[in-house]
Amino acid sequence: MSTKSVHEDDQTADGRRQRSSRSRARVLDAIYEVFADADLDVTPEHIAARAGVSLSTIRRHFGDIPRLSHAMREHILGRILPILQSPPSTGSREQRLRAVVACRREVFEIVMPGMRATPIGERGGAARARADRKELESVLRAHLTATFPDELSGEKGLLRGEMLSAILSFGAWEHLRTVRELDPERCAELLERAARPLLDD
Repeated sequence: MSTKSVHEDDQTADGRRQRSSRSRARVLDAIYEVFADADLDVTPEHIAARAGVSLSTIRRHFGDIPRLSHAMREHILGRILPILQSPPSTGSREQRLRAVVACRREVFEIVMPGMRATPIGERGGAARARADRKELESVLRAHLTATFPDELSGEKGLLRGEMLSAILSFGAWEHLRTVRELDPERCAELLERAARPLLDD
């Protein structure tokens, strides 16, 4: 085989890998859109239609729906961890609180559609969803403690931390966004106002 033929084969293989990667990314992006649409029942067909791919493409990339759910969790994790693992904010309590709320706003808006994706077609999906939420809240609590090390130390600080974690939780955000139907800016404002007295105490 000539050097030219080998080069052409490599280019063809690279092209296939790039197309495959783009196709996989479209599927993962489509899951976000489908799960964010409260009026749409989530099925593989809806995901395929939204992504503009066939069901066989989904099966080729992910095997089955439970594996697709797992890929979605990993996709979400890859987006939120860099946000939560950034150095803690500095400055006054007010500045740090505002930064924490802004961080949670960004994380929660990423996480919210994906939280619905976990149980589909997956045995023990409800338990998996609860475990995902628990893991998220654990990471959020660590981020909160790193941002307010002095304020959350000692016996009084432990109670304050529990109350702050509840006020600034994903559950609180989800309630304001889906039940109260408030926009993200208003939700962030309410969480900050609710949390501020605890830090001023």
